[in-house]
Amino acid sequence: MGNQDTHVIKLRGPWSCKVFSLSDPETPISTTTAKLPLALSEIRDCASDETVRFELERRFSTPTGLTASQQIVIKIVSDLEDMQISLNGALVAERAANNFEFAAGQHLRTDFSKNVLNISVISHTDQGRLEDVHLVLIG
Repeated sequence: MGNQDTHVIKLRGPWSCKVFSLSDPETPISTTTAKLPLALSEIRDCASDETVRFELERRFSTPTGLTASQQIVIKIVSDLEDMQISLNGALVAERAANNFEFAAGQHLRTDFSKNVLNISVISHTDQGRLEDVHLVLIG
C-alpha cells in the first residue's frame, strides 16, 4: 500500500454464521452469531464426517467522508481455501484463498443502506479460521 495514507476499519462482528448440509442446501443445520477471529469448529454443529457449507455474513456501513481519490480494499485474513466471496450480491471471487483482498469501490453502496459481505466455504472438516476482515481506505 506504499506511501499513501491508509485507514483500517476492522469488521470483527457480529457475523451471522450458518451451516448447511450439501444434501439440503436451503435449511441450515445450525445458525449463530460470532465475532472474529472465528474457527469453523466453533459454529459447526453436525456430524464431523459430513461435508458442509459454511455461510458467513457481515453487514456494514460505507465509511463516511470518502473522496473520489480514495480507494477501498477489503482484506480477508484467513487460512481458508476455496472461499466464494460476494459483496452486495456481486460475486467478487469464486475460489479465493487465504489472505485474499479486492478493490470494493464499484460494489459498495453509496446510499445509506448497509453493505453485505458474504463468505461461503464448503468443507469436509471443521478445520480453518477466519482471522480478520478489514476495510482499508487508501489515499
